[in-house]
Amino acid sequence: MERALCSFEGVRRAIVVPVDDPEYGFRPSAFIEVTGKALTDDEIKATLSRKTGKLKTPETITRVEQWRLLTGTEKIDRGYYKRLVNE
Repeated sequence: MERALCSFEGVRRAIVVPVDDPEYGFRPSAFIEVTGKALTDDEIKATLSRKTGKLKTPETITRVEQWRLLTGTEKIDRGYYKRLVNE
């Protein structure tokens, strides 16, 4: 899903984390960094839904200006974003 998100014009980086869902157990939630002209969140979701199906389409898309990184690395702290969506 991250590769699919990054294929959109203007999406520079993306991560997808699971968010708790009472019906399915979990659903994807996306965080994206955009540059230049990017589609709206609704346009991205509609396109992904057609390509990958509704269940695999992120329930939410949050735009990030600066990533929370693991200490001493350039690696995105996925645990932080997972906790963020499940609070």
